[in-house]
Amino acid sequence: PSLNEVQIVCASATVGRTLRRQVMQLLGAPSAEAAATLVTGDDDARVKSKDAERRKSVLLPGTLTHAYRVVPQPKEITAVDSTISAGFSSVAEYNDERKTEATINALWNTLESIDDAKPTIIFPGKVGVERVKTELLSRGLEDIRTLRDLDDPSLEAREGTTLPRYMEPSLKWKDVPVYIIGERFARGLDVPNVEYVIMLSPPSSAAGYTHMAGRTGRSGRKGTAITLIRPKKNEVKRFVAISDVLGLKFVSCRSGVAIVANGQNPAEDVAKADHRINQSL
Repeated sequence: PSLNEVQIVCASATVGRTLRRQVMQLLGAPSAEAAATLVTGDDDARVKSKDAERRKSVLLPGTLTHAYRVVPQPKEITAVDSTISAGFSSVAEYNDERKTEATINALWNTLESIDDAKPTIIFPGKVGVERVKTELLSRGLEDIRTLRDLDDPSLEAREGTTLPRYMEPSLKWKDVPVYIIGERFARGLDVPNVEYVIMLSPPSSAAGYTHMAGRTGRSGRKGTAITLIRPKKNEVKRFVAISDVLGLKFVSCRSGVAIVANGQNPAEDVAKADHRINQSL
C-alpha cells in the first residue's frame, strides 16, 4: 500500500512537537498537522491544568525523589603561566577545563555519597559521553555502558579499565552498571532496574527534565533523579523554572565538603546558591 493508505498509531506518555515532527518526516507530510491527529483521553486535561500537583501526577511517577547538588566552581583566572598552560590554547579554554573537572568531581562525590549502589543513568550534557566514561573508568568502575551497549554489553565497555587510576577504586560501584547517554536519546528509553538518574546540568526545559528523570521510578519502583547545578544565575533560574512548571520540590544533597581548586575554597558560593535555590523552590 502507499503511504496514503497506511495508518500509524503512536503511543507516548508525552506527546509534543518532537514526536509530531518525527511522524511528519516518516510520512513525508507537508506539516505536523497533516501528518498526525492528536487523540487524548479526557484525563489528559491534567497536563494543561494550572494546578502544579495535577500536572506532576501525569508527567512523572509519584515514586520519584527529586534532588540537586550545587557544583563548587573554581575561581576564574585571567592569565595562565607557562607551568600550567601546557595543552591549552587560551585562558578561556583553561578555565573551561577547570569547570569541567569541578563537575566531574561533583559527579564522583554524588556517586560516593550514595550508600546503596544501583544501576544508574548519567546524562553528561556538555561534558560529553566519552569524557565521563573515561573519568569513571579511571576511578575503578568496570561496567560503564553507552547507548550502543544497551542491547549487547560488549567487552568494549570494560577495555578502559587499564587506564591509569589516580584515585582508590570505588568497590561499591565497581561492578554496578552505569549508563552514560546523551540527552537527545532520553525519550522512550527503558533500561531495567535503573534507580538513579544524574544530570550534569539542568535540562533546557521542563519537558527535557521529564524525559530524563522519568528513566527511573518506572513500573511503580522507587527512583531518584539528581541534577547538578553550577552556582550561576542562569542555571539556578532555569532549574527553579523547571520546578515551577512541573510542581516539583527538590531536596538538596549537598554534602558540605567543598572542593578546593588552586587554593580557592568556593564553599561560600555553594552555600549562597544552595540558599537561593531553597528560597525559590
